[in-house]
Amino acid sequence: MLRGPSRRSGPGHDHPCLAWSLIALICLCLIPSALSQEFLNVSIPLNSTQIVYTPFLCNATAVSTNPQRCAGAWQVSDSDPATISTFGPSSTSNNIIPQFFFSFRAFELHLTTSPSSNATVNVTVSSNGIVVSSVFNSSVGSVSIVNLPENDTSVMTINYISSSIPTRLDLEALEITVLANATITSFLPTPTLPISISLPTFTTPSSTLSSSATSTSNAAQGHGTSKKMIAEAVGLTVGLGLGLTIVATLIFYYWRRRRRREADVPMEATRSGWSGRGR
Repeated sequence: MLRGPSRRSGPGHDHPCLAWSLIALICLCLIPSALSQEFLNVSIPLNSTQIVYTPFLCNATAVSTNPQRCAGAWQVSDSDPATISTFGPSSTSNNIIPQFFFSFRAFELHLTTSPSSNATVNVTVSSNGIVVSSVFNSSVGSVSIVNLPENDTSVMTINYISSSIPTRLDLEALEITVLANATITSFLPTPTLPISISLPTFTTPSSTLSSSATSTSNAAQGHGTSKKMIAEAVGLTVGLGLGLTIVATLIFYYWRRRRRREADVPMEATRSGWSGRGR
């Protein structure tokens, strides 16, 4: 049965419905705002100390003044923002394969490469004993890693894959997705790799090797010196012992011989006396 309106609706009857509609509209407007503030994309500088480059990292000044010495290393451009590139291993850097290490805690990670990048790399992510690896063609432009355990430290590793033709890997940007109220220390843990490796400064393997060789040489010299001192001390002790023994033996021998002589003199005198009486 159809029913028509029995009376005209007045403004007083529409007020509760209008109020609830406004409240619902405000709530719907606030939901996207709350969701957008729940997570935050943090840009990580590619020359951050949190990132470890091997064999080493050449800054823009070193690249421009001595490019040959930076062959085989990661090279920082003088552009703003700076990009970091590698052209693969070189004999200058002992043919060490260029590698990238980054430790973090986040929900997602996004890495962007420049349009000039065309190298193929192996991207590995390890977290809480789980390791996932994939081959990535940097000419695609970006790679994303999602569904990461935000409470565990994840380590991203990039290994350059050599090719029969010259290729390059250009890193342009690095971002991680974290909670909006997260602190820096919560998503960027302290690097666990050696400081001599993790510092983003221009160093060469030869200097590292020479430092190691110097340390080893100093340690060997110190060990040799201590052994020499011990040998000298033992030799001195043995020498003194033998010397004192010989001196004591000689004194005893001299004393005993002298005593025998003193004993022989009275006996000879006695014998001579006896012989005189017999006559």
